[in-house]
Amino acid sequence: MPTTQVTIIKTGTDSVTNGALMTYTLEVRNIGTIAAQGVQVVDALPSGTTVNTIAGPNCTVSPTNTVHCNIGTIAAGSSAWITFYLQVQTNSCPTDLYNAAGAYGNNFSTVTSNTKQTHVQCDQQQQQQQSCAWWSSWTDRNTYRPGDIVQYNLQFHYQCPDAGDLSFQIYGPSTKSGNDFSQNRATAISCPLISGMQAVGNSCIPFSYYTIQPGEVVTLHSQYRLDSGPLESTLYLGNNVFAPSNGNTPLPSRSKNQLPPLYFDDIAVVNY
Repeated sequence: MPTTQVTIIKTGTDSVTNGALMTYTLEVRNIGTIAAQGVQVVDALPSGTTVNTIAGPNCTVSPTNTVHCNIGTIAAGSSAWITFYLQVQTNSCPTDLYNAAGAYGNNFSTVTSNTKQTHVQCDQQQQQQQSCAWWSSWTDRNTYRPGDIVQYNLQFHYQCPDAGDLSFQIYGPSTKSGNDFSQNRATAISCPLISGMQAVGNSCIPFSYYTIQPGEVVTLHSQYRLDSGPLESTLYLGNNVFAPSNGNTPLPSRSKNQLPPLYFDDIAVVNY
Protein backbone atom coordinates (compact mmCIF):
# COMPACT_ATOMS: atom_id res chain seq x y z
CA MET A 1 0.00 0.00 0.00
CA PRO A 2 1.47 3.41 -0.93
CA THR A 3 2.56 5.40 2.12
CA THR A 4 4.23 8.66 3.09
CA GLN A 5 6.89 8.42 5.78
CA VAL A 6 8.82 11.57 6.73
CA THR A 7 11.86 11.70 9.04
CA ILE A 8 14.07 14.58 10.19
CA ILE A 9 17.80 14.23 10.85
CA LYS A 10 19.39 17.14 12.71
CA THR A 11 23.15 17.79 12.72
CA GLY A 12 25.19 20.83 13.68
CA THR A 13 27.99 22.39 15.64
CA ASP A 14 29.31 20.27 18.51
CA SER A 15 31.15 23.04 20.39
CA VAL A 16 31.17 26.82 20.02
CA THR A 17 32.66 29.80 21.83
CA ASN A 18 30.12 32.21 23.27
CA GLY A 19 29.69 35.10 20.84
CA ALA A 20 30.55 33.05 17.73
CA LEU A 21 28.38 31.52 14.99
CA MET A 22 27.04 27.96 15.04
CA THR A 23 24.94 25.94 12.58
CA TYR A 24 22.05 23.52 12.58
CA THR A 25 21.29 21.49 9.44
CA LEU A 26 18.01 19.64 8.93
CA GLU A 27 17.46 16.91 6.39
CA VAL A 28 13.72 16.37 5.95
CA ARG A 29 13.51 13.01 4.18
CA ASN A 30 10.55 11.23 2.63
CA ILE A 31 11.31 7.53 2.84
CA GLY A 32 7.79 6.57 1.80
CA THR A 33 6.49 5.49 -1.58
CA ILE A 34 4.35 8.52 -2.42
CA ALA A 35 4.96 12.28 -2.22
CA ALA A 36 4.66 14.07 1.12
CA GLN A 37 2.40 17.08 0.65
CA GLY A 38 2.12 20.38 2.52
CA VAL A 39 5.32 19.75 4.48
CA GLN A 40 5.94 22.33 7.23
CA VAL A 41 8.99 22.46 9.53
CA VAL A 42 8.98 24.21 12.92
CA ASP A 43 12.07 24.71 15.08
CA ALA A 44 11.95 26.61 18.37
CA LEU A 45 15.58 27.70 18.68
CA PRO A 46 17.30 27.55 22.07
CA SER A 47 17.54 30.56 24.36
CA GLY A 48 20.80 32.43 23.89
CA THR A 49 20.79 32.16 20.08
CA THR A 50 19.57 34.49 17.35
CA VAL A 51 19.24 33.79 13.63
CA ASN A 52 21.99 35.20 11.44
CA THR A 53 20.90 33.65 8.13
CA ILE A 54 18.80 30.70 6.97
CA ALA A 55 19.39 28.61 3.86
CA GLY A 56 16.11 26.86 3.13
CA PRO A 57 12.75 27.15 1.35
CA ASN A 58 10.27 29.80 2.51
CA CYS A 59 11.62 30.22 6.05
CA THR A 60 10.61 32.92 8.53
CA VAL A 61 11.55 33.68 12.14
CA SER A 62 8.95 34.67 14.72
CA PRO A 63 9.48 37.18 17.57
CA THR A 64 9.75 34.17 19.92
CA ASN A 65 12.80 32.87 17.97
CA THR A 66 10.91 30.05 16.27
CA VAL A 67 11.74 29.18 12.67
CA HIS A 68 8.94 28.12 10.35
CA CYS A 69 9.68 26.73 6.87
CA ASN A 70 7.01 25.98 4.28
CA ILE A 71 8.65 23.24 2.23
CA GLY A 72 5.58 22.10 0.29
CA THR A 73 5.99 18.79 -1.53
CA ILE A 74 8.79 16.25 -1.05
CA ALA A 75 8.80 13.45 -3.61
CA ALA A 76 9.15 9.84 -2.51
CA GLY A 77 12.78 9.01 -1.83
CA SER A 78 13.80 12.69 -1.82
CA SER A 79 14.97 15.16 0.85
CA ALA A 80 14.70 18.87 1.59
CA TRP A 81 17.57 20.62 3.38
CA ILE A 82 17.53 23.59 5.76
CA THR A 83 20.58 25.19 7.40
CA PHE A 84 20.40 27.78 10.19
CA TYR A 85 23.37 30.04 11.00
CA LEU A 86 22.96 31.24 14.56
CA GLN A 87 24.72 33.83 16.69
CA VAL A 88 25.39 32.46 20.17
CA GLN A 89 25.20 34.91 23.08
CA THR A 90 24.17 33.12 26.25
CA ASN A 91 23.86 34.80 29.64
CA SER A 92 26.09 32.20 31.26
CA CYS A 93 28.81 29.86 30.10
CA PRO A 94 29.97 27.19 29.92
CA THR A 95 26.59 25.70 29.16
CA ASP A 96 24.91 23.25 26.76
CA LEU A 97 22.22 23.98 24.19
CA TYR A 98 19.66 21.32 23.21
CA ASN A 99 17.42 21.54 20.18
CA ALA A 100 15.04 19.40 18.12
CA ALA A 101 12.79 20.27 15.19
CA GLY A 102 9.39 19.03 14.14
CA ALA A 103 7.55 18.54 10.82
CA TYR A 104 3.92 18.01 9.85
CA GLY A 105 1.97 17.81 6.60
CA ASN A 106 -1.26 17.04 4.81
CA ASN A 107 -0.77 13.30 4.49
CA PHE A 108 1.51 12.25 7.37
CA SER A 109 1.59 12.56 11.14
CA THR A 110 3.80 15.02 13.04
CA VAL A 111 7.41 13.83 13.43
CA THR A 112 10.29 15.08 15.59
CA SER A 113 14.00 15.09 14.87
CA ASN A 114 16.75 13.79 17.07
CA THR A 115 17.95 16.24 19.77
CA LYS A 116 21.21 18.02 18.94
CA GLN A 117 23.49 19.04 21.83
CA THR A 118 25.97 21.91 21.44
CA HIS A 119 28.47 22.86 24.12
CA VAL A 120 29.01 26.61 24.59
CA GLN A 121 32.38 27.50 26.07
CA CYS A 122 33.57 30.86 27.39
CA ASP A 123 36.68 32.60 26.31
CA GLN A 124 39.05 33.61 29.11
CA GLN A 125 37.77 37.19 29.29
CA GLN A 126 34.19 36.02 29.70
CA GLN A 127 35.22 33.59 32.45
CA GLN A 128 36.99 36.39 34.25
CA GLN A 129 34.04 38.74 33.99
CA GLN A 130 31.65 36.10 35.31
CA SER A 131 33.79 34.79 38.16
CA CYS A 132 34.74 38.29 39.54
CA ALA A 133 38.10 36.83 40.64
CA TRP A 134 40.73 35.13 38.48
CA TRP A 135 44.38 34.13 38.18
CA SER A 136 47.16 34.55 35.71
CA SER A 137 50.52 32.81 36.24
CA TRP A 138 53.92 32.62 34.59
CA THR A 139 57.54 31.70 35.21
CA ASP A 140 60.70 33.69 34.51
CA ARG A 141 61.69 31.28 31.73
CA ASN A 142 60.67 27.89 30.29
CA THR A 143 63.82 25.75 30.54
CA TYR A 144 65.88 24.96 33.65
CA ARG A 145 68.67 22.72 34.84
CA PRO A 146 68.80 20.83 38.12
CA GLY A 147 70.04 23.18 40.83
CA ASP A 148 68.58 26.28 39.11
CA ILE A 149 66.33 28.72 40.93
CA VAL A 150 62.81 28.94 39.52
CA GLN A 151 60.76 32.10 40.03
CA TYR A 152 57.02 31.52 39.96
CA ASN A 153 54.75 34.56 39.48
CA LEU A 154 51.04 34.67 40.29
CA GLN A 155 48.67 37.57 39.78
CA PHE A 156 45.25 37.54 41.41
CA HIS A 157 42.58 39.92 40.02
CA TYR A 158 39.66 40.74 42.30
CA GLN A 159 36.54 42.48 40.96
CA CYS A 160 33.98 41.22 43.49
CA PRO A 161 31.70 43.85 45.07
CA ASP A 162 32.83 43.26 48.68
CA ALA A 163 36.18 42.92 50.40
CA GLY A 164 37.31 39.30 50.81
CA ASP A 165 39.59 37.31 53.08
CA LEU A 166 42.06 35.25 51.08
CA SER A 167 44.65 32.69 52.06
CA PHE A 168 47.26 31.86 49.43
CA GLN A 169 49.19 28.59 49.47
CA ILE A 170 51.74 28.05 46.69
CA TYR A 171 53.20 24.63 45.89
CA GLY A 172 56.63 24.40 44.33
CA PRO A 173 57.81 22.21 41.44
CA SER A 174 57.06 18.50 41.66
CA THR A 175 56.79 15.59 39.28
CA LYS A 176 53.31 14.55 38.33
CA SER A 177 51.80 11.08 38.24
CA GLY A 178 48.19 11.43 37.19
CA ASN A 179 46.83 14.03 39.61
CA ASP A 180 49.42 13.20 42.28
CA PHE A 181 51.81 16.10 42.87
CA SER A 182 53.40 14.56 45.98
CA GLN A 183 56.84 13.89 44.44
CA ASN A 184 58.52 17.12 45.50
CA ARG A 185 61.47 18.15 43.35
CA ALA A 186 62.37 21.57 44.80
CA THR A 187 62.87 23.56 47.98
CA ALA A 188 61.12 26.87 48.60
CA ILE A 189 63.72 29.58 49.31
CA SER A 190 61.73 32.80 48.97
CA CYS A 191 58.03 33.43 49.59
CA PRO A 192 55.77 36.49 49.17
CA LEU A 193 55.43 38.83 52.13
CA ILE A 194 51.68 38.31 52.27
CA SER A 195 49.50 36.36 54.72
CA GLY A 196 52.61 35.75 56.85
CA MET A 197 53.89 33.26 54.26
CA GLN A 198 56.83 31.06 55.19
CA ALA A 199 58.86 28.52 53.23
CA VAL A 200 58.00 24.99 54.40
CA GLY A 201 59.57 22.21 52.35
CA ASN A 202 58.64 22.83 48.72
CA SER A 203 55.74 25.17 49.50
CA CYS A 204 54.97 28.70 50.63
CA ILE A 205 52.52 28.31 53.52
CA PRO A 206 50.27 31.14 54.80
CA PHE A 207 49.74 31.77 58.50
CA SER A 208 47.07 34.47 58.24
CA TYR A 209 44.39 35.80 55.90
CA TYR A 210 44.85 38.71 53.53
CA THR A 211 41.96 41.15 53.14
CA ILE A 212 41.61 42.08 49.49
CA GLN A 213 39.57 45.05 48.28
CA PRO A 214 37.31 45.32 45.19
CA GLY A 215 39.38 46.22 42.13
CA GLU A 216 42.66 45.15 43.75
CA VAL A 217 45.32 43.18 41.88
CA VAL A 218 47.76 41.15 44.01
CA THR A 219 51.04 39.98 42.48
CA LEU A 220 52.99 37.21 44.22
CA HIS A 221 56.57 36.08 43.51
CA SER A 222 58.05 32.91 44.98
CA GLN A 223 61.36 31.14 44.30
CA TYR A 224 62.38 27.45 44.45
CA ARG A 225 65.69 25.67 44.05
CA LEU A 226 65.37 22.57 41.87
CA ASP A 227 66.79 19.29 43.16
CA SER A 228 70.32 18.59 41.95
CA GLY A 229 69.75 14.83 41.72
CA PRO A 230 68.14 12.93 38.80
CA LEU A 231 65.00 14.66 37.61
CA GLU A 232 62.15 13.83 35.34
CA SER A 233 62.21 15.56 31.96
CA THR A 234 59.16 17.64 32.88
CA LEU A 235 58.31 19.34 36.18
CA TYR A 236 55.03 20.95 37.17
CA LEU A 237 54.42 24.06 39.25
CA GLY A 238 51.22 23.81 41.22
CA ASN A 239 49.40 26.23 43.49
CA ASN A 240 46.40 26.24 45.78
CA VAL A 241 44.29 29.30 46.50
CA PHE A 242 41.83 29.30 49.36
CA ALA A 243 39.20 32.04 49.39
CA PRO A 244 36.95 31.50 52.42
CA SER A 245 34.66 34.48 51.79
CA ASN A 246 34.16 37.78 50.06
CA GLY A 247 31.34 39.44 51.91
CA ASN A 248 28.01 37.87 50.98
CA THR A 249 29.36 35.91 48.01
CA PRO A 250 31.55 32.95 49.05
CA LEU A 251 34.34 32.05 46.66
CA PRO A 252 35.02 28.33 46.17
CA SER A 253 38.33 26.83 47.21
CA ARG A 254 40.66 26.56 44.23
CA SER A 255 42.69 23.41 43.74
CA LYS A 256 45.86 22.97 41.71
CA ASN A 257 44.09 20.11 39.96
CA GLN A 258 41.31 22.41 38.71
CA LEU A 259 41.37 24.45 35.53
CA PRO A 260 44.86 23.60 34.35
CA PRO A 261 46.63 25.70 32.54
CA LEU A 262 45.33 28.54 34.74
CA TYR A 263 46.23 26.84 37.99
CA PHE A 264 49.57 25.21 37.26
CA ASP A 265 52.38 25.63 34.78
CA ASP A 266 54.52 23.00 33.06
CA ILE A 267 58.27 23.60 33.22
CA ALA A 268 60.71 21.74 30.96
CA VAL A 269 63.89 20.72 32.83
CA VAL A 270 67.15 19.78 31.08
CA ASN A 271 68.89 16.79 32.65
CA TYR A 272 72.66 16.37 32.91
